[in-house]
Amino acid sequence: MMANPDEQIIVLGSWQRDIVYGVMDLAAEFARESNYGVTFNPQKVYDRLHQAFFNPEGDIILALDDDGKVVGGAVVYACADWQDEKFGYLEKFYLHPKTRGSGIGRMLAKKCAEWFDANDCLFSFATSTANIGTSGHFTNMMAKFGYQSIGPTLTRKINHGKI
Repeated sequence: MMANPDEQIIVLGSWQRDIVYGVMDLAAEFARESNYGVTFNPQKVYDRLHQAFFNPEGDIILALDDDGKVVGGAVVYACADWQDEKFGYLEKFYLHPKTRGSGIGRMLAKKCAEWFDANDCLFSFATSTANIGTSGHFTNMMAKFGYQSIGPTLTRKINHGKI
């Protein structure tokens, strides 16, 4: 990994095709690792990244290795959707399996927390949606940056009209 965290964790400042495709590769890994059995769709990833990047309330934060390859990333939003104060939403947060335990996840989480603070978010919400496992690593890591549990995240798979 790079010695300088300022070069390793970046907020995507310009729509760089090679970096965007690196994020798409990371998203493909996310889909493979997830326990949801979903079908990876590169066009949908591209469209979602485009939407996040060009939305004035959102940003894409990336973790890069020594060669500038994307090895982790987060999509963040700050918006006053139902109130005067801004809430922050960590929409996506994912690290390539080979980088876990290296400290890069903490650097990425720290950058996200700093981003929410810089954007005056009264609260920010971080939910683990990857369904990768129940080890609690994400929860423990985010707790280091002031996050605490306020309740469960519930999911429901479509039942095609059956209750």
